[in-house]
Amino acid sequence: MDESKHLFSRRKPTGENLPSRNLGERLSTCETVIGQKNEKELTMLNWNEEFETGHAEIDSQHRMLIAYVNRLEELSASSNPSNYEEELFNRFMDFLEDYITTHFRDEEGCMLRFRCAAHKDNMIAHTEFLDFFRGFKRRLQINGYSTEVVRELYAACVAWIREHILRIDVQLKPCRTPFYAPDGLATEIQGDSDNFTLLEHPARSDVARPRFEGNC
Repeated sequence: MDESKHLFSRRKPTGENLPSRNLGERLSTCETVIGQKNEKELTMLNWNEEFETGHAEIDSQHRMLIAYVNRLEELSASSNPSNYEEELFNRFMDFLEDYITTHFRDEEGCMLRFRCAAHKDNMIAHTEFLDFFRGFKRRLQINGYSTEVVRELYAACVAWIREHILRIDVQLKPCRTPFYAPDGLATEIQGDSDNFTLLEHPARSDVARPRFEGNC
């Protein structure tokens, strides 16, 4: 069985009795899987109910992240990066920086308000990912853009979706379900990069930004 094809097709276990692995271990695992893929063989993440946290705004932001990561996977398969692909990557970096600042803050506040058991683990993981991103950004400034750089960030994002969203964030759902509004913010944003076109816009100001109304 090709692990890369089925990475997100199986049901993932959730709850507190999960093995604790740091970002480095998770990243190493995903880099191994990615390295085994054929360059033309894309995984493409598709949103499904396993990703739901029970909070419409948080889910919409997770959908947006998945849409961007799907585009990032396409860039990671390029053997001869173009200036256009580098620009797309830079826009993803802009988005991810805003995502870390805005989404992490609001998600932590929501878990705290609803006394989610995963609140502490969530904060620790957010701090860990922020440290990774800052280090990655410094290395990018020093070494510049390359396919290897794209693959490193893609592997980190895949690890984050697999090990964080599907294991920690979803623990919010049983705390939040009675208040869930499926028709909430930005429901037109799908976890399908074909339907997500803001990356194609030439103006940097057009990059989609995480938005929250502060209503947990």
